Amino acid sequence: MHGRKRKQKGEVENPVEVTKRAVKVKAYTKLSNAILKLRVAAVAASKDPTMLSVVEKNSLKATAKMASVNPDFYTLWNFRRDILTRQLVPLQDEDVHTHTQRVTEMSAVELELTENALTKRNPKCYYAWHHRKWVISLGFCDLNAELALCARFLERDERNFHCWTYRRCVASELDVSLSDEFQFTEDLIQRNFSNGSAWHQRTRVLGGGGKDATLTMELEKLREAIYTEPDDQSAWMYHRWILSNLLKDQRSEAKDTEIFYKTFMGRLARRNVVGGQRSSDGSEQTVLNTTETKEMKENVVEKENAAAEIQEIFAKEMNMCRELISVEPTCRWPRLQLVHMIDCIGGVHMEEERVALLQSLLKVDPTHAKFYAYQLTTSSS
Repeated sequence: MHGRKRKQKGEVENPVEVTKRAVKVKAYTKLSNAILKLRVAAVAASKDPTMLSVVEKNSLKATAKMASVNPDFYTLWNFRRDILTRQLVPLQDEDVHTHTQRVTEMSAVELELTENALTKRNPKCYYAWHHRKWVISLGFCDLNAELALCARFLERDERNFHCWTYRRCVASELDVSLSDEFQFTEDLIQRNFSNGSAWHQRTRVLGGGGKDATLTMELEKLREAIYTEPDDQSAWMYHRWILSNLLKDQRSEAKDTEIFYKTFMGRLARRNVVGGQRSSDGSEQTVLNTTETKEMKENVVEKENAAAEIQEIFAKEMNMCRELISVEPTCRWPRLQLVHMIDCIGGVHMEEERVALLQSLLKVDPTHAKFYAYQLTTSSS
């Protein structure tokens, strides 16, 4: 287990500690067996409302105790949901207000139980987070309070992906705006540039559908993070994500441009621009719409300009990597990123630089020598 000192070989354990552990194991075994027996009893008492009520009351007490001891005992959460699902059904002669109040109180109890389990025992317990997600799905919780709770957990451990997943669920239910979510990641990143989870959440906010201008602005922001922590991979991974999206847009634009060209030339082939005449086969010739032709040409030019702008961005980022290599000669990331960009844009004229970078990586980062050696056997073009 994390945080526990490893027992040295031949070390004699303290008899007092051995006794204490034996007592705890005995108590834990007794409690876990009791929960399993109560679950069997609940099934047997399903047709006897009075007996079932007693069994469920004892079961909720036993599973709550187990949650404070070992929240990873997943049977307890399944058992609790079985019981609570039955209790969600309105009682006889129970009005809407009373039922709502009862379920709200029940939800509050479950939220407190899971919060204690996550805070005091295991903040990365799958089952406790899943149970909490089930509770908020009932619709009787303060979701803003849940966002605040997630913020507290992420202050303690910014890489708690269980909390991130739960937070996305809450944010979706609250319909949190993209601008607010973007600002949340901004606050976390400014607190710590190495927060890979925040960078990842930023990619989800942009969703790959951001405008080139937005992605370009992100590259400018990234420079501070990269120059501050050049050896940290979080910012570099986000940098690569942005470049991949820009390149994807460029390829998409290039494909659209090709379609425009083919359409334009095809229509020219079918039409004669000289109006009022007939072709050799006697059919009347149509005049190509001048406005339509102009719009098609302008669209093609616009797409070509966009592609040229993205190529300029790539050139700028490559120069940034070269500059960083001169400042941080032992840092592997700018070299690796430069190789990646050369592979993306291709070109025989950059092959010599690519080979030199990979050869330097063999010395700077010998741990991944086999990967670099393999890359040297391939070509960027």
